[in-house]
Amino acid sequence: MKAAVLRKPREPLSIEDVKTPRPGFGEVLVEVKACGLCHSDLHFMDGVRRTGKLPIILGHEAAGVVVEVGEGVTEVEVGDRVAIEYYFTCGRCRYCRTGNENLCENILRFGMDVDGAFAEYAKAPARNVVKVPGSVSMVDAAVSTDAVATPYHALRYVGELRGGEWLVVYGIGGLGVHAVQIGKLFGANVVAVDVLEEKLGLARRYGADYTVNASEVDPVEEVRAITGGGADVAIDLAGRVKTVEYAVKSVRSLGRVVCVGFPPEPVPIDVSDVIVRKVVIKGSRGLRHTDLEEVLSLVAKGVVKPVVSHRFRLEEINEGYERLRKGELIRGVVVYG
Repeated sequence: MKAAVLRKPREPLSIEDVKTPRPGFGEVLVEVKACGLCHSDLHFMDGVRRTGKLPIILGHEAAGVVVEVGEGVTEVEVGDRVAIEYYFTCGRCRYCRTGNENLCENILRFGMDVDGAFAEYAKAPARNVVKVPGSVSMVDAAVSTDAVATPYHALRYVGELRGGEWLVVYGIGGLGVHAVQIGKLFGANVVAVDVLEEKLGLARRYGADYTVNASEVDPVEEVRAITGGGADVAIDLAGRVKTVEYAVKSVRSLGRVVCVGFPPEPVPIDVSDVIVRKVVIKGSRGLRHTDLEEVLSLVAKGVVKPVVSHRFRLEEINEGYERLRKGELIRGVVVYG
């Protein structure tokens, strides 16, 4: 099969013929129909973060059709349309047993620790695939596995966003544009912050009540003015030292800050300010199986709309990542067939 392989950091992905995987016990083989280009892949390609092995097939935001099942599989069958969770979990540890499988002690990250879906076929544990409703396209299902489900988990279950609250979203990229939609779905007043007017326009199109261009004004002062003293919840999706600092300063007393993006270096926090204002800072890691099920249901109902700005063939993947690096993509997807 054809696959895009990362052999060394700081080198383009290599399009190669590789052996098609075979499913083992409890696993399924999926013919990949779509796989999203995620900014976190650039961290691995640039050597900022490490993959579990090299060489590796990247691609963790995937959907396709089951074409083969291994022994012991009862959850799905050949012909099922499925989305693949990008966390492969053990189901046995304390976190898996308590519904926190995104903290699994034996976690393997699809497309990061084990081969992913920038390939014609990918294998996954049957426990970590979710059936896709018939009304949801493969492209929308692929994007839902991360760009939609990650901010959904962060806002609903970590930030505990409630109707009538103020939400500020830092970073309107592939995750941020969906965080705006999810915030509005939960009945929040949403302020979107970015440095590119094009992305702020997209945020307005998908429901943001206010937008702030951080390249033109002090975003903290602007957010505090708009919200009358600070947001109830701030979510950082940009993964920059400055945006985390902005998020902490943008919330009111008793505000909640949810960190999703990975800053490239440690973030200095004024702990005295956090103590005095009783600000809660939480990390949010990926998603759980139930989150993906809920998100696909919302997409099927049309209340959340996955946003895809560009589509690429597998052979065009390096071009796609260069455009993502330059900020030209909201969400790109490699489409097969």
